[in-house]
Amino acid sequence: MRSRLGFSLLLVLLVSARGAADQAGRRYAENELHAQPAVRITVGLRDADIIGGDHRALQAAVDYVGNLGGGVVEIGPGVYVMRDSLHLRSRVTVRGAGELTVLRKDREFRSPLAADGDFGEAAITVVDPGGFAIGQGVYVGSKTQRHFHGVCATILNARGNYFTLTRPMNADILVADEGFAATVFPVISGYHLQDARVENLTVDGNRAENPTLVDGCRTAGIFLYRGDHCVISRCIVRGTTTGTASASNNRTT
Repeated sequence: MRSRLGFSLLLVLLVSARGAADQAGRRYAENELHAQPAVRITVGLRDADIIGGDHRALQAAVDYVGNLGGGVVEIGPGVYVMRDSLHLRSRVTVRGAGELTVLRKDREFRSPLAADGDFGEAAITVVDPGGFAIGQGVYVGSKTQRHFHGVCATILNARGNYFTLTRPMNADILVADEGFAATVFPVISGYHLQDARVENLTVDGNRAENPTLVDGCRTAGIFLYRGDHCVISRCIVRGTTTGTASASNNRTT
């Protein structure tokens, strides 16, 4: 009987001590600071932490802030040429200057495939490689395998007319089915995110120079997939071929 009573008392003490430790951990200053990302980076055409006028400058800022646990990327006034999506990161806020900050998609380039793109293959071979480059966004599809069956990716490497990609094919993209690759992508994109925000900026899909229509929302102006507590606020989206903003499997406002 005494042994049972002693064991029960010890168990209560251990649970109480653990609960107290958890409470202390939650109130610890380190945890409070981790919960309040404070990094702030500016991007602009001039007079900014990172100076540049295309997606690479914006992505460098977002990645830097994301690697430090989160914070704010402020994009100054100007037109920024997007040759790939701005890929969002968890706990990073991207904030512009309203109508004065414009993320404008570059002119589309399109080529037929020169070889079949097999399901699961993360590479393409195109007839005309002239308009494709490393770091550029691309969509791969065909006459019957389009929309969600096609794939949006970024070009990783190149050898002649052969390009490797960040994502594999979702289906067999066949030359006989008019397989193609085109520099089509959402201007802002995010996958598997938490607490990301996009605020107070303008997205221009440049429809006049981007004729390829890709239904299924993945080439909308802003595209989020599996985002938790993400926010899109006070943004203007214009000139897109497939829609303004799309959130798939998200809890997004």
